[in-house]
Amino acid sequence: MIESTAQAVAAMNNPKLPENERSAATHYLRDNPSAEGSAALVAALEDDDHGVRYAASSALAYIGDSAMPALLDALAQPDNSKMLRDGAHRVITENSSPKVHASCDELLAALRGSQAGIATMEAAVRLMPTFR
Repeated sequence: MIESTAQAVAAMNNPKLPENERSAATHYLRDNPSAEGSAALVAALEDDDHGVRYAASSALAYIGDSAMPALLDALAQPDNSKMLRDGAHRVITENSSPKVHASCDELLAALRGSQAGIATMEAAVRLMPTFR
């Protein structure tokens, strides 16, 4: 049984554990939000296991506003990946926060548009002050 953020992050990042155990760790992070947990969930958007990526995006969407700084930090990197952008799209479109829905139109367009990597980076940087 997971009893701390550190345990949840370790379980989620352990590819030797079965998918259901790794996904359960995302539920702990969802139910006990923290900056560390959000950063780990964002990193999991690029996990090799589809189930873990899906659980991480669901958890981030549930957390809402407080997960956005970690997501925007990752998207603002010049090497943001298509996998990260796809996960971010789901996080934003299924987000529990009206503030996220109201603020992220430009970012959503950048995630799917031409030159998505650069456009996403620029849109994320412009959006950061909204969620700090």
